[in-house]
Amino acid sequence: MHIAFGIWGLVAYRGYSASVTYARAVAVIYALLFVLGLIPGVSTLFGLVPLYGHDVWLHLALAAVAAYFGFVAPGRHVETTTTGRV
Repeated sequence: MHIAFGIWGLVAYRGYSASVTYARAVAVIYALLFVLGLIPGVSTLFGLVPLYGHDVWLHLALAAVAAYFGFVAPGRHVETTTTGRV
């Protein structure tokens, strides 16, 4: 699972909008993993991702960092100028 996220991140690196989409998706997915980790009795996600112990806090930290870069961080702004001609 972690390798899939890594490959996805490397692919998303190629464009600004892909990077923002990646960060937003990672934020949402890891936030869901955090919430699942808080539910007693849920120890893994289909045997692929551990959801217990300190992994809960790791998922929260990853979700927070990804949310910052996906939703909060200032994006690229393209300045447009006018020629002033009427």
